[in-house]
Amino acid sequence: MGDKMEKYLGEWITVIDGMKNDNTYKASWGKAIIECLMEKKYQTIENKIFVEEYFIVEKILKYYWNLNNYFGLTQGRYLVVEKITEELANEYNQQRSTDNPVLYGVAESFIKRDSIKYERHLGKLLKAVNDNVAYRFLKYKKKELHLYEIDFDRKSLIFSKEQLNMLKENKKMLLDLIHFKWALNFEKFNLSPKILKKVSNAHLAISKKKNLDKYKEFLYRYYDGAIVDFYTGEPLELSQVKLSHVIPRHYIYSYDIWNMVITNKNKRYSVIPNKKDIEKLKERNMKIINKYNNKSFEFESDFMNAETNKLIDLFYSSLNG
Repeated sequence: MGDKMEKYLGEWITVIDGMKNDNTYKASWGKAIIECLMEKKYQTIENKIFVEEYFIVEKILKYYWNLNNYFGLTQGRYLVVEKITEELANEYNQQRSTDNPVLYGVAESFIKRDSIKYERHLGKLLKAVNDNVAYRFLKYKKKELHLYEIDFDRKSLIFSKEQLNMLKENKKMLLDLIHFKWALNFEKFNLSPKILKKVSNAHLAISKKKNLDKYKEFLYRYYDGAIVDFYTGEPLELSQVKLSHVIPRHYIYSYDIWNMVITNKNKRYSVIPNKKDIEKLKERNMKIINKYNNKSFEFESDFMNAETNKLIDLFYSSLNG
């Protein structure tokens, strides 16, 4: 890497590291730029790389939908994009039979069904980021940085091929730094667990399914063949069984067997558990621990960790603010 490109990389690190904890648009802007370049959402014209701001704000909309509406995080509720995603989420939830939060990819077809309204939302967001971010991203302590050029006619950012290659080669380091700085802001407003992990996955369209067969088989053995619904106590046939999270998965953002219970897949339950549900879960976990009379058993460390560190109470307390 030549001196010029080393300086360019250094400027990116400088502007990201210098982000104030109250300027989250900069974090989303930087993340969206890098991801657009990695996904080849650009045009090459006369050896210059043109990234339309339209594609950048589309990604920003997805980030904030996931962070605010799926993960339940907030940054103060004062940003234009937060108001837009809140409005879209309210419209989306009104036509659903459940209030379970979903990732952007699940709701995307609904969000884009009214193309005129969708373009209007993106227009508001485009104006907001142009007024507040596009130029400010290029400044650090009154010093002008040269991360990209702005083409007002094409509403695009312009990069050289050398700059593109530098960003590709260092994408992980730059994105890790952006996620860290962004997470610091969320920690000011939220008690939610795994904030850094949630911010790092703000770009997800849909979640990856995890094979939970081992969890299900373990809980079958716990019931000794007499499987019942965790919430109602009603007997269940194997064909009726569903594994559910008591404390919502989008909040904990992990699959933990101590938080998993067997329910009836044909019934709906509240997304947010009440105190009775929490006490029942703690009692269930203690019964599992005691069932083995101090003998080692599968997932012992998971259950013991939850019990020793009072994870259920901790998460429930922070979930209810």
